[in-house]
Amino acid sequence: MELTNLIQDMPTDQPRLRVYGTHAIFNSVAVRLLELKPGDYVRFSKPRIHTGNKTPIYVGKTTNINGAFRVFKKDARMRVNGTVLMRKLQESLDGPGCYRICPEDSVTENGETQYNIFFRKYDKKDTD
Repeated sequence: MELTNLIQDMPTDQPRLRVYGTHAIFNSVAVRLLELKPGDYVRFSKPRIHTGNKTPIYVGKTTNINGAFRVFKKDARMRVNGTVLMRKLQESLDGPGCYRICPEDSVTENGETQYNIFFRKYDKKDTD
């Protein structure tokens, strides 16, 4: 019998978001995908109407600061703070942990592109 990992490790070249209790970290690949610079704002959103079990969550850079959160530089990564935001993300996703931002699943609205955050958590500790 051959065994395989229950949850596969996410390749290091994938855009990732690691959600903690009070903040989240975008890895350097996600920073490039979202075209983030220190002081930019990101918006987390969901479809107004959705059918199905899991409501998709999207993230993207925005110029409209209403409901958006400022990002701060952390090495080649970016950090976004917000306890209430992290609680909502954890409820909408699968708790704290590492999630893939899907470049192949995006929505453009008012000239701003939002990317789907894959709902399944990748559990490897050093994925930042």
